[in-house]
Amino acid sequence: MIRPERISISALTAKKGTDTEKRQHVTGRVKDMIYAGPLRKYHVRVGSGELIVREHCATGQTVFKPGEEVRLDWLRSDVRFVKI
Repeated sequence: MIRPERISISALTAKKGTDTEKRQHVTGRVKDMIYAGPLRKYHVRVGSGELIVREHCATGQTVFKPGEEVRLDWLRSDVRFVKI
């Protein structure tokens, strides 16, 4: 599992950072975007599943619309395995 606020969302064409060996990424398609006060909450279809991404709204950020393809990435150290 990974917390939604630990996932970064960006355009497929966005420049990757220098710490790529520490990060994991997937591509997906925005299903929905909801403004929630100071946050944007994205629902992103990835394969047959869905990930939720939360980001704080800031001036100059790209706002992704439903149907857009995006890249999601996170630090590998942010992932937690849970036995159920």
